[in-house]
Amino acid sequence: MANASSYFASLSSRILLSAVLLVLVMVPSLALLLNSVVEQQLQQASDDEMVALNYGILAVAEVDNQQLFMPDQLPDPNFNLADSGQYAVISQGQNILWQSQSMLAGDMPSALPTPPLGNSEFSQLMFKDSNYRSHSFTVSFVSDEQEFQLTVHIFKDLTPLQQRLAVFQQKLFLWGAVTLAVLLLLQFVYLKWALSPVRRLRREVIKVEKGEQNQLNGDYPTELQQVAEQLNGLIKSLHHQQKRFANALSDLAHSLKTPLAVLATNDKLDASANRQLSSMADIIEHQLKRAQSSGQIGWHVSVNISETVEKLVRTMNKIYADKELHIEQHLDSNASFKGDQRDLMEMLGNLLDNACKAANKNVRISLSQSSGIIIAFEDDGVGIAPEQQQAILKRGVRADSYDSGHGIGLAIVRDLIDSYGGTLRISDSEQLAGAKFEIHLP
Repeated sequence: MANASSYFASLSSRILLSAVLLVLVMVPSLALLLNSVVEQQLQQASDDEMVALNYGILAVAEVDNQQLFMPDQLPDPNFNLADSGQYAVISQGQNILWQSQSMLAGDMPSALPTPPLGNSEFSQLMFKDSNYRSHSFTVSFVSDEQEFQLTVHIFKDLTPLQQRLAVFQQKLFLWGAVTLAVLLLLQFVYLKWALSPVRRLRREVIKVEKGEQNQLNGDYPTELQQVAEQLNGLIKSLHHQQKRFANALSDLAHSLKTPLAVLATNDKLDASANRQLSSMADIIEHQLKRAQSSGQIGWHVSVNISETVEKLVRTMNKIYADKELHIEQHLDSNASFKGDQRDLMEMLGNLLDNACKAANKNVRISLSQSSGIIIAFEDDGVGIAPEQQQAILKRGVRADSYDSGHGIGLAIVRDLIDSYGGTLRISDSEQLAGAKFEIHLP
């Protein structure tokens, strides 16, 4: 179901599917319509021929002294050949007055149609083990001032007509299939060509996300050119905005930290005042880092997670060299984080630092990808009690398993993850029996 949803989420897939469905509906519909028209035309031509044959029989018929006289040979040779599939009969009611040489003696339909005088009638019947179509026309001759009424019947075997129709249908099916295949191919090629600017735009956007280029450089059709120009303007504006924002935050950090540092060196302040100053410094640092988060604003570029983790691992090995930690990594070298590299360093660095603090000898870092990215940090320390696993995420709260406070760091991590629409989960490690911190990012 997920694969089907992702397939229909593609614009090219939707257009291609619509075009294919249109062709699959239109070509068979046109073929059926053409077949119906040809069948009707063939039937009409056969009926017109039967009417003409009927008039031909009447043209050579003579009535004298209330008797019917017919020539031995008729102009149409099919009436003179036995079992030719074309027969003529003249009757009065059900009384046979004459029949063509093509009809063998004894062969006769069980019931002959008798339309009213001056009218004709088409009908279909089984005769000689075949489907036949008949045309009956009732006329009246005047002989010795007396009327002599009779009905002329023409019988025609439908087998040749059905065979011609079957041959036509076979050819129609063959050419219809070829036409369908050609149209589908042309639709595919046309859509591939028509949507190539969209694919080009997508490739350029991916390159911008990866940091391989700073803007969209391609020439696009009129409908997409304006979008590309607006995206370039947005990218440029965001880059300038982020630069100004970073400079302003840097100035703010220096202007706030310097007075606090001066106050902290004042020997006249008691322990309570020093604790408040320390708390203020933590709050300022937390709010500054929270404001720097680019989770919901800015143009995200792709940052390689594996490379970032390796840098952090080298740093932690130096910081905790006395513990001789074994940091095990299970990462995907192609996995990437779409966001600010400083945010990723802040999130991973805090969690890895906490894991190294709590670990006895082993730390495990793993990464998995399904509907998003999951990065897990596990240690072989004493772990975190279940009742503390939610409270520890609050600012200033720490677990007793760590030597120094880290609550402010976890709060920063949580806020950064929230800004990217992710979650931070704390549980027990099944691998190392200590704590397990998981970052879930979309």
